[in-house]
Amino acid sequence: MAKLPTPPPDIPEFGKVEPAKGFEQEGQTPAERKEFESYMKEKPSFEETMGAEKLSPMQLAQSYKLPSAPTPETILRQIGDATNISREAKEKLQTPYLQFKDSHARLLNTKLEEAKENIKKASKNATANILEESTIPEDAGPATKFVSFLSDGENQLFEIKKRLEELQATNKQLKPSELMLIQVNIAQAQQCIEFSSVLISKVVDALKQMMNIQL
Repeated sequence: MAKLPTPPPDIPEFGKVEPAKGFEQEGQTPAERKEFESYMKEKPSFEETMGAEKLSPMQLAQSYKLPSAPTPETILRQIGDATNISREAKEKLQTPYLQFKDSHARLLNTKLEEAKENIKKASKNATANILEESTIPEDAGPATKFVSFLSDGENQLFEIKKRLEELQATNKQLKPSELMLIQVNIAQAQQCIEFSSVLISKVVDALKQMMNIQL
């Protein structure tokens, strides 16, 4: 019987299916392949993943750590930070022609109401004076309403500040448990305000792009 010719070594055996080579295996050095794999595993940026309706205040405050032992001084700094963020948000709300989608308006309304409630809780724990809320006209737009919410919150934070300073001036102290509650309440309010400020910024940015002007 004639001897069958030997097939070339680069031809796979009959019936044997070799796994397909990934494109990263061809023409890539180990360093390039490692860089590619690292890129594929990299998490999307905050701006890429943020959906206005899907954000939670906790996502904005992942790096925010509360001191283990709150003091009147640390709480006063908290109040200052929260007030500054609120003022920045109010400035953005003054943007001309600013309008909100219904879903965004509902979300902002919820978060700013939540911020106000947490500030009220902090006020009660600090035995501070509770102010009456501003009267908002029925025909007021969302931006006007949100400015009112933020202003009420700032005014109430100022009442907490005054109360803490009064206690310090008279050498009186709140209980550690009361200070902790105040700290947590203000932190939660600040998270809601930060959330709202980011969302307002995105709406303003979208408006600028649409109008193609520098506001």
